[in-house]
Amino acid sequence: MVSIPLLAILGLSAASLALGNPIDAQEVLQVDSPVHTSSSWEWSDCGSPDDVIEIKSVKVSPDPPVPGKNMTVEVSGYVSSTIK
Repeated sequence: MVSIPLLAILGLSAASLALGNPIDAQEVLQVDSPVHTSSSWEWSDCGSPDDVIEIKSVKVSPDPPVPGKNMTVEVSGYVSSTIK
């Protein structure tokens, strides 16, 4: 089980917008041992009721993620006020 904090998701989202196309800058890591993954993962909302953004769902494809393969993350939520 992996728990992803709300701020980490928001930070990754902002970073992906700033980078434009991060796929061009990715490097494949060479490891001597196999990468261990979970059979699936889940998340929980650790935000407070007065947060500007409330995450409703997170979907990862493929689930579980496959090392060395592309992964898509879909996040849906609610924004309670304008973010500048």
